[in-house]
Amino acid sequence: MFAKVDIERILDKAMGERLDKYAMLGVIYYVAIMRDLVKGGSDLGTLLKTSDTAETIEQRVKERMLEDQLAATALDEKLPMLPGIAKPGRRKKTTA
Repeated sequence: MFAKVDIERILDKAMGERLDKYAMLGVIYYVAIMRDLVKGGSDLGTLLKTSDTAETIEQRVKERMLEDQLAATALDEKLPMLPGIAKPGRRKKTTA
């Protein structure tokens, strides 16, 4: 999914910070995926030269983003709250 952004918005400090964050996230995902492929027995030189690698990376990034999204929701909704670590706006469960 691509979003169109006006040139003034790109030069905005907040947008620059977002772009930096997404670039760093992209590098982290890429390195982790390539490490997994190499650990799985793939040759790094072949991976870098093969166009199929891009499709593999794209699919794994999508999977990783979904995992990250679901993990955050699961942690928030499913895990019991630990004493002393209450989130703002949430009340401790009380038994009646």
